This record gives sequence, structure tokens and C-alpha cells, in this order.
Amino acid sequence: TKQAAHCFYQRLVDVVKNRKYERSKADPCLYFCWNEGRLFLMLSWVDDLLALGHKRDVEQCKKDLAAVFSIKPEG
Repeated sequence: TKQAAHCFYQRLVDVVKNRKYERSKADPCLYFCWNEGRLFLMLSWVDDLLALGHKRDVEQCKKDLAAVFSIKPEG
């Protein structure tokens, strides 16, 4: 449906905020957090996500999202 992407995005925003990621003021699709001095970035585009950072931080993000969504990591 037309609303599916919007509903997913709203749910994603709620989940990300609860996981202590901060939302960029420059781009609402960019989320970030600092973990032990390492920067972790996550970009969202409709229902796709790009996670960038230290391997441990990316794996933690995958676990956080898999707890709420059905995910399919691709790389």
C-alpha cells in the first residue's frame, strides 16, 4: 500500500531512538552514535539501510534491528 513505507519509517525512527542512536539535524535519514570512541553511521532510504562503522557496531545494529524487524543483511 501507499502507506507501508511511511509506516515502516515511523516504526524505524521509534526503534532507532530507543536504541540511543541520534538523528542528524542535517539529514533526517542519517543516524549516528559514538561507541567507545568509534563513530557508527546508519542511513535509511525507504526500507533499505546502510550501516557503516566498526564491525562490532554494525553487528550490534543488526541484532538491534533483528529484534524488532525481519531483516535480510546483504553484505
